[in-house]
Amino acid sequence: MNRLRVVLVAAALLVAACKSSRQDPREHIGPTHPVVTATATPTELKVNWDLGVPIVEVFIDGHGPWNFVLDSGAGGYALDQRVADELKLERVELSADGTGVPASDVMGGRVELHPTACIHEIRCGPLVERDTNADVFDLSAFEQASGTRVDGLLPAAAFWSVLLTLDYAGRTVTVGSGELPPADGADVLSMERMERQAYIALPIAAVPCRVLVDTGSNTGLCVPASREPSLRFRSPPAIAGLRATLAGVAPNRMARLDGAIAWGRHRIADPVVVLSGGECAMAGSQVLREFRITFDFSHSRIRFERGSAEPIRSKSVRGLGGSAMHKDGVSTVDFVLPGGPAERAGVRVGDRIESVDGESYSDISSRKWEEMMQTKTQVRLRIVRDDGPHDVAVDVATFVE
Repeated sequence: MNRLRVVLVAAALLVAACKSSRQDPREHIGPTHPVVTATATPTELKVNWDLGVPIVEVFIDGHGPWNFVLDSGAGGYALDQRVADELKLERVELSADGTGVPASDVMGGRVELHPTACIHEIRCGPLVERDTNADVFDLSAFEQASGTRVDGLLPAAAFWSVLLTLDYAGRTVTVGSGELPPADGADVLSMERMERQAYIALPIAAVPCRVLVDTGSNTGLCVPASREPSLRFRSPPAIAGLRATLAGVAPNRMARLDGAIAWGRHRIADPVVVLSGGECAMAGSQVLREFRITFDFSHSRIRFERGSAEPIRSKSVRGLGGSAMHKDGVSTVDFVLPGGPAERAGVRVGDRIESVDGESYSDISSRKWEEMMQTKTQVRLRIVRDDGPHDVAVDVATFVE
């Protein structure tokens, strides 16, 4: 199973147009007027990195803390419907009859309009925003895919007026005052803001490409499939499981490019890419974790710092050829790749996974699972069916070398 099947579900969402008693229905959901109190000494937010993406504590109308993904790929606030129900937030339903426009996903799908909830106050560290709105989604797929509950999305652009720094190696998120130096094309790049999201321009196959810097996604580099004819691959694209977003589930076609991508002064050597149906490219945490990233939204700049001058190298894509979803403490196989190692070992959709190599499956973090897939050639699964437990040996396969 691929431990994290989901490309952190709503992380790459272009948020839908909204309607509320406070905003014109044609306007997008906030942040509209956040206030951030920043000082010369940066404020460190409380953050959890267990999913490989920053999850921060957020308070809604004085209640919380709730777990929100800090997401530069989100254009507005998003809230899990369970939280909206618990807080009894006022909601306004939308339709596509002129009161709203369906949202698009950068992976190429279409997302139906969702209700918007009216929020009196959102707080996260030094950030306070009042009288705003949030799209309401069913975010339970986060929990089902990873075992960790996610209560909402906090757009990085809410920290518009300050410097927001994500240090993946140091596992910190800080907010401070100041301004990045002008873009130099080396460490500091120009940021293009679309719907409050952070985009940069990178040459892919010698052609400029708009790339969404998406801190809310746990994928690597996604490239529009429309560019496939112009790309050189070291091997043909292969299906390596599924990806899921709010727009639905689709095969995950991946390949390793032949050649380096320039990321300012940095280089990504022969990167593994996901071929998506969207119009823009997207870079998730498997690329961003190589950097210490500072967003300066108000001056349209973004800085990428590294402690090494060596080229960034993508790991091979390895796995068992399947995925599982977690619900109510039970992990159930929901996809088996035809002809993959899990199918050959006899794993079926509906099997309940109890343990991997003797360790409880629910206790294995996404980071540890990745290490296992990179270092092991075979794992032993204990699966449970109606006729009892079964131990099966599943080979670890390389889908993209």
